[in-house]
Amino acid sequence: MLPWALPAPPDPYPHPIISEVLFAVPTESGDANRDGRRHATGDEFVELVNWSGAPINLKGYTLTDRNAPDMGQFKFVFPSFDLPPGGVVVVFNGLEQKWSGPVGDDERAPTSPHPDFGDAWVFTARNDSDHVGFGNSGDWVLLTSPTGEALSCLLWGDVPEKPPIEARLVNKVDITRGCSVQRDTETGEFIAHIRLGSKDNRAQMSPGVFPWPRVGAD
Repeated sequence: MLPWALPAPPDPYPHPIISEVLFAVPTESGDANRDGRRHATGDEFVELVNWSGAPINLKGYTLTDRNAPDMGQFKFVFPSFDLPPGGVVVVFNGLEQKWSGPVGDDERAPTSPHPDFGDAWVFTARNDSDHVGFGNSGDWVLLTSPTGEALSCLLWGDVPEKPPIEARLVNKVDITRGCSVQRDTETGEFIAHIRLGSKDNRAQMSPGVFPWPRVGAD
């Protein structure tokens, strides 16, 4: 079971949940995929976690932003892959990124967990367009099931459209410019990553490493 209370998803079968999103890559120390350079779009990522007690096959689960298809939409559809209980996956935008170690894409899963990302399973969306990326001032990430059900949404900033999902399944967060946002394990709410960890370890992001303790923890 989750260590916090979340609304029940439309489908009773356990689904992965969005646990961390980097939508505004920091100007300094923004090399999220660790290829040696910061990229304002390519280093964006979405992290999911399986907090159920059973494996989840991710085939057909889809991540999208608010843009329409063929109008700059970010879209990633998972290939067949069994995410084990407690397992974490990270999906990078991938624009102009270099990769080392086991990294999957929309056609095949990585061959093994990635040791550089807390043994999470790492994917790239293989984006090849400067026009495909999260809007820093307002956008959303929507997780959809293989059957097309909208499961959860992270929304930031002011956007004119309403996400195509029940309002109770939308998490709205403040815009962050210097770090990712990640779920607080005590409340289930998304907060700025720099509010997590000890006073001497306020990291800007932690792709693949979940959960982080709160600020002030031992």
